[in-house]
Amino acid sequence: MNSEALVDRLLLWLAPFQEHKQAQQVEERFRKLLKERRDEGSISTEAWRLAFRLAPAAELPPLAADLDAAWFRGEVTPQQLGALCRILAEVLPTEAPRWLARWPQAWHFDHTRERAAILVALKQPEGAAACSSRPGAEAPGRPGRRSRPSICGAAWGLRPSPRPSFPPRGARRCPSGPPSPRASFPPSTND
Repeated sequence: MNSEALVDRLLLWLAPFQEHKQAQQVEERFRKLLKERRDEGSISTEAWRLAFRLAPAAELPPLAADLDAAWFRGEVTPQQLGALCRILAEVLPTEAPRWLARWPQAWHFDHTRERAAILVALKQPEGAAACSSRPGAEAPGRPGRRSRPSICGAAWGLRPSPRPSFPPRGARRCPSGPPSPRASFPPSTND
């Protein structure tokens, strides 16, 4: 059984126990099962998420050390790093910056948005703003337009600066209308 199917099954089994507040023994068994799977080889990002979610606070640092060892064994791929950084930002924020530094930077919108969201979760607004102001952070379908407010501004309650409103095309700019061409010349005396 692959790792993602296992996680889905474990979550289904765990739900009724959590609902009735009787999940401690089941969670312990699931932690042991996930540890065995980690020892066997690489596991999915969702399995790491479940392992961090089920781990008590005292077991989080050793679990982070297991994740670090899996990285150095090559069992964690660079494609998993974004999701792992998100997980660590939620449960173990002291480890997240180190993992964020390992995540290769890409210059497209989705990557920038995810990186900025992680930095916002880590309460680093300067880093989030820097993410959204670099090349490639344009909103999809709007080349050349930055989407700084949509990436990190909304999370910090920032609003875009007000833009001047321009009259619609074809509308008169002056209430009295454009000056007549004759108004700019003095009346002719030769008539």
